[in-house]
Amino acid sequence: MRDANLRAFHNTVRKLYNIEWEQLGFLTDVQKDNFFENPPMFFIRADDETATRLWDIMHPKAPEPAVGELRGNVIYPREWAAKQRDFEYDTGKPFPDMGGTAPNPAFTYIVNGVTGDVTARAG
Repeated sequence: MRDANLRAFHNTVRKLYNIEWEQLGFLTDVQKDNFFENPPMFFIRADDETATRLWDIMHPKAPEPAVGELRGNVIYPREWAAKQRDFEYDTGKPFPDMGGTAPNPAFTYIVNGVTGDVTARAG
């Protein structure tokens, strides 16, 4: 546990030194100069709001998960999913232009690396 805490602290100090000028838009130019002169000391002396913003730069939050419809293992954005229909998924029926039996020649199939029509094998 002691080694884990040491590594975490050491990496946080390293992250302080890797912050770039553009990431400090909430500081004035004078404050930025003071920060780059001695980042750990600036962090220690910073007020709570500034320290929190620096901490958020060093430890960014994970991006929010995609919001939308889950179809199979793909999440589609809601605005896209509302316009599209996956007939077999949404209705449980085959595509309307397939008639339920014959394959639609507009589709291309790849089976075992061979392109072209797919036919059922007898037996």
